[in-house]
Amino acid sequence: MRLFEKSAHPAAAAFQELGQLLNREQFAEAKDLAGLLIRRFEADGTVIQHVVDYFGQAGQDEQLVQALSAERALVLSSVSLTAQLMRLSGLARWRTEFAPELDERLQGRQSTVHFSNAEYLKFYRDLHPELRFSLLRMKYGAWPECQTAVDLFRIAEQRNEACRVDARTMDFLFERNRHQHLGKDEWQKQLRTAQLIDHFISDQSDLAVLSTLQEMESGQSELSRLVLEDLLSLMDHDESRRIFDEVLALAPALLCSFHGSFLRLMQGAYKTLMVDQYTVAKNKRSMKSEGGGGIIDTASNRQTVAFVAIKALLQKKTVLIVADGPNSADIDVSVLGAPNKISAGPAFIAYESRCKTIWYTVVRSETGFRPVFELGPIKEPGEPDKQFTARWKAFYEGRLEAHFTGHPSGIVLRHPWSDVWKLAAMA
Repeated sequence: MRLFEKSAHPAAAAFQELGQLLNREQFAEAKDLAGLLIRRFEADGTVIQHVVDYFGQAGQDEQLVQALSAERALVLSSVSLTAQLMRLSGLARWRTEFAPELDERLQGRQSTVHFSNAEYLKFYRDLHPELRFSLLRMKYGAWPECQTAVDLFRIAEQRNEACRVDARTMDFLFERNRHQHLGKDEWQKQLRTAQLIDHFISDQSDLAVLSTLQEMESGQSELSRLVLEDLLSLMDHDESRRIFDEVLALAPALLCSFHGSFLRLMQGAYKTLMVDQYTVAKNKRSMKSEGGGGIIDTASNRQTVAFVAIKALLQKKTVLIVADGPNSADIDVSVLGAPNKISAGPAFIAYESRCKTIWYTVVRSETGFRPVFELGPIKEPGEPDKQFTARWKAFYEGRLEAHFTGHPSGIVLRHPWSDVWKLAAMA
């Protein structure tokens, strides 16, 4: 893992020692060291997962369960640590040894529950629904009813400290931000609030599914008050509709986005307000509309994806693509001096189809969210492909840098950028 290849990471030496202890079968000492790592890095999901991996590879999961159990007060106030304990202990053991204490804590609110900016509920879908619902209660059980964007903004700001963000990452971004006039404390508060807002939006599908299951089992759900009937209710609808209509008139156009804003809302707004258009994405569930359009599935080989996207654009459609996804490894970029890789696919598709390129994201307004578009490069007659790719790369880099130096209320630290900034902060 790249983070732990950096000797500057404060956990690097401890992991080297942990590996040696496990290799020598000094399990009691390894368990004690795991306890120290849990206490020091309890809000860092990457570190905790690394601890789990080390013990799993050594076949010593029980030792880690004991280490987590010894830190119950800490573990049961952390969503990620609780989820790890659930996985390691199993449903039956969880019910008897740990669930009663968690229930007591949640009912009495004996401690503040926290989670890191990376801990979306979708990452726990391998767990039994009963366990997932407990994690939901940890994250949102104390929330009042939340059905409007104004409600969401107010509640997230009030509860922003529940979301932990790596301190060095915040320092790195603050030092390079255009809104330092806010002051560091207010800037960090706005950044944490943005993470919490994004979590609530991204966790909506899990809230809906698990609340429905609870209603089927018991006749009611304590969290149904938080399930939004329609994510688009958070958008400034008339203004958003007008902006999307203007973009639709520009078709064919390739909309390029990224993993650094309110991703699920961005995708949902496009799907709903740009009917019969296309999205390049994993086709986990059908988004196909009756009139055409839908998903261009990234499970296909890259040539097929490019062919289908180009064909759609030649038919005067729009196509949405997120260029910094997990399989992006074609073009080296530098944002705020930090290296990352993005896909060359958008540049190739735009070049071959001769379509417009448009930067697309969603940002907060006073009363909701609205889409933001900015026209990018278009292939010039006779322009070589390498020259166009360089122009598109410069445009995309510029939009990324403008976003991450923009107002903290719109900066969401999703993968891969959360790791990019953490690595850059340690450099």
